[in-house]
Amino acid sequence: MGRFDGSRPVDPTRSTSNLEVRAVAVPPQSGEHDSPRSAEGEAQTVDCSKGRPPRPQLQGLSTLRRTWHQTVGVLLVEDDPVDRTAVERVLRTVPQWQVFPVADLASAREVLEGCGVDIVIADLNLPDGVGFDLLPDIGDLPMVVLTGTGDENVAVKAMKLGVVDYLVKDVDLTYLSTLLTTMQQALLAWEQRRAERELIASSHRAAEHLRELAARVDELLWIREADGRYTFVSAMAQDLLGVPAEEIERDGAAWLRYVPTQWHTRLVRQDEMERTIDYQVDHPELGKRWLQETRMPVLDDQGRLVRTVGATRDVTDLHRREAVLRGEVAQLEGIANHDPLTSVRNRVGLWQQFVRERDRCQRTGGPLAVAVIDCDGFKKINDLHGHDAGDALLQHVAAVIQQHLRPTDVIGRMGGDEFVLLMPDTRVAEAIAACERIRTIVADSPYAWRNHQLRASLSIGVGPAPMLAKDLGEVIHGADLSLLLSKARGRNRVTGSAGTETLSVGDLLRPQRQPVFAQPIRRLSDRQVVGQEVVCRGPGGEDAAIVTAVAKLHDQIVEVDLKRIARALATAPRDHVLVHVDVQPATVMHCRLDVWKRMLEDIDPTRVCFELPEPQLIGLPVAMQPRLRELRELGVQIALDDVGFGRSSLDSLILLEPAMIKLSEGLVVGVSEDPLRFRGLVRIAALAVSLEAMVVCTDIRTEQEFATLQELGFFAGQGPVLGDWEELVNPNGSP
Repeated sequence: MGRFDGSRPVDPTRSTSNLEVRAVAVPPQSGEHDSPRSAEGEAQTVDCSKGRPPRPQLQGLSTLRRTWHQTVGVLLVEDDPVDRTAVERVLRTVPQWQVFPVADLASAREVLEGCGVDIVIADLNLPDGVGFDLLPDIGDLPMVVLTGTGDENVAVKAMKLGVVDYLVKDVDLTYLSTLLTTMQQALLAWEQRRAERELIASSHRAAEHLRELAARVDELLWIREADGRYTFVSAMAQDLLGVPAEEIERDGAAWLRYVPTQWHTRLVRQDEMERTIDYQVDHPELGKRWLQETRMPVLDDQGRLVRTVGATRDVTDLHRREAVLRGEVAQLEGIANHDPLTSVRNRVGLWQQFVRERDRCQRTGGPLAVAVIDCDGFKKINDLHGHDAGDALLQHVAAVIQQHLRPTDVIGRMGGDEFVLLMPDTRVAEAIAACERIRTIVADSPYAWRNHQLRASLSIGVGPAPMLAKDLGEVIHGADLSLLLSKARGRNRVTGSAGTETLSVGDLLRPQRQPVFAQPIRRLSDRQVVGQEVVCRGPGGEDAAIVTAVAKLHDQIVEVDLKRIARALATAPRDHVLVHVDVQPATVMHCRLDVWKRMLEDIDPTRVCFELPEPQLIGLPVAMQPRLRELRELGVQIALDDVGFGRSSLDSLILLEPAMIKLSEGLVVGVSEDPLRFRGLVRIAALAVSLEAMVVCTDIRTEQEFATLQELGFFAGQGPVLGDWEELVNPNGSP
């Protein structure tokens, strides 16, 4: 496509400026002149005589109106195949329109010579000229110009040259939604121009000419004087208004007999600026109909209104098509912006809603809170009951949350089991209270899945929405950190942004500010202490899991982990029991052997056991084998921690050859009352024997659990019933 007065940039994926095209006459989709149509967007030579017969001369549009039930020829001149196909599809929704799509002026002139054309729609910029160049060739036919620029100078030039109307094209083709209206208004506008010229040129014959015109068109033509009297009303008044023309000429108020009152003021007002009005009429025989009234004011030499000449037509079908189109657009937007499983907004819809709420809050000065919600144990439900049960959980949680939100709140699904809430005009403290209420309601609302009654719990993080966020990730960043803290603190809880303010990476890199706690590990057979698990908590006493979560969020897990390991080893009791210290897999992978040697200089390596979180080892066992072999050669023992916590893998248990297996609390708590859990531990005991690994049970809370685990023959355990966590002091005696 060429360029003219700053036309829109051409999309390189759609540009077809070098494409060779010829004229094509595509017959209507049904009718007596049907013939095979070409592929959409492809121009080819077609004998117009096989479609409608050529006219001996170009007809006026009044003749076209008189034969509206017959085929109307539309010449479409567009060199971009994408735009040409899109426009052609819209035009073909009118069965009576026969479209002749071509790609250049030469082909257009061939169609004008050999085919019956009633209206022309042409792109402004074409390979062999501009659309205006066709004006001398089309004679009395109306033209609508498509342009890629919104420059008003182009519009002024088009109107001066005789173009009826123009449409500004856009990349996403939204201009197509008004194409039919523009085309039909162009036909009407051209007809009106002809009527204006006839009336102005022959004022003494105006009434006679108007009556002749009225008899040839399917529209209601009328003349209304400045005082409100109708001096001429065509016979179509009976068909469109349900009122005889003679009655309206006697009493102008009769025009409004079947028009709802909300339209009266606009119809009666002699407004020179309002040239076109769409309104409804309650027709006594046809029911509700939409009419379109187009006016032409006639002024005297002083610019005062003398009379108004107008045309009214039935546009009910057009309004119906537009309503269907609006419905389809709304449906497509709903599909694009909503999650198909839960029917809440998806990431796209959430971002759009955030932008709207952010702009509104910036205007009003109101706060905007955001919450990130995670469904606890979602993977476990999928594993135990199947993905259909997991889908049912997500639908249940989304429905319960929606039922207890304000109308202004917005819920969306980020993906997986994570939801996001946007809460306009809500401070963080208020959002925390609202989320706590939602968390409680969800926890107390079981849902049925086949023969099971399942319950869900939520971990929620809350924070203020950043007004300068550039994407959804930045919107939820603060709340996501709070969510990590909720998970680390045991899940099924709400954490606000205030919970992270006292915990910074800078604090974590200063180990002297971190308290050290220890819990005894006792042999189950005689309750003798065989080890101490030693951990560094945050400066404010935050759980070690929270410290790890914050370090990971800031991509400093290795640095923070090394500081914490050194702090724990330096503060560990100087007895002869084994010292258990948590170590992150990333730390093992990134640290050289000399780092570990320096760290273990002040303690016997054979008294050290590094505990690796087994759920984080998926995909890493083979890569970690050389590193762990080096540590074993120093005398360090290796234990796998949290075995059985959601994502356990036999690869880790077999390839890493741990000396100890520490069972997750989820396998231990309630074992004395749960036969299914008991049978699972029996199998784990057998597996441990085959792996030559000792089993340590964590979080033993009752004597009944202790007795059951002792009966199963497990080596050791820890938990409240065997000794709680106690803060240690530094070797110099200070805490």
